[in-house]
Amino acid sequence: MLIGISNPELERLDDEAFLRRFGVSEWDSGKILELNSRRRSQLARLLARCGHSLILSTPLGRDADAERLRVLLEVLGELGGMALMLRPRKTVLEDPQLLFGLVRELSAPPLAARILIEPGREHVPPEGPRQAHPGIDWVADPLWHPRPSWSRARVLKCHGWHEARWIRYYGPEQLETIRRRSKNAEILLWGHSKREEEALKSSGLKSSGLKSSGQ
Repeated sequence: MLIGISNPELERLDDEAFLRRFGVSEWDSGKILELNSRRRSQLARLLARCGHSLILSTPLGRDADAERLRVLLEVLGELGGMALMLRPRKTVLEDPQLLFGLVRELSAPPLAARILIEPGREHVPPEGPRQAHPGIDWVADPLWHPRPSWSRARVLKCHGWHEARWIRYYGPEQLETIRRRSKNAEILLWGHSKREEEALKSSGLKSSGLKSSGQ
């Protein structure tokens, strides 16, 4: 299983030690699109040398710009990236055929992209459309979403969600639950405020001297 960081500080794109510590990281696509072509070419070589993959993440509304998504996939390809993560708005999740139609278009040849869908905090993936499109990759939070979501998800993400506050550190019991529930996952992303520190713990590495990134 790959251990990864969600939304690192921008300086991590130049941090070879960070890129070697973790197998994958998730970035808001806007940050990556701001890089010029020369900078992206340099980054692609660094990522290849470190064996690190990027996931590009972008919100998705009903007025989704298909051309912009294709541009994101081109940039993802330039960087040897792993997947495009879509974060659909509530209105899109309420019309799943629109969402699945877009996923089919992007994942079919010639694009053949890996598409991840992150439903967010309040929106659980609907069972019916999941059956209609069984190959879709839903991203689930192992401590927040119900068992049918996290038990099937190949990509899990610990957001630090809580009913009343943001979680800075997960407790020992929570960490054990995350470990147990992620044993069959392909990727485990950490997205809370102490994400790097706890990601290192989960991968069995020591965090001495590691600078924690803020949320």
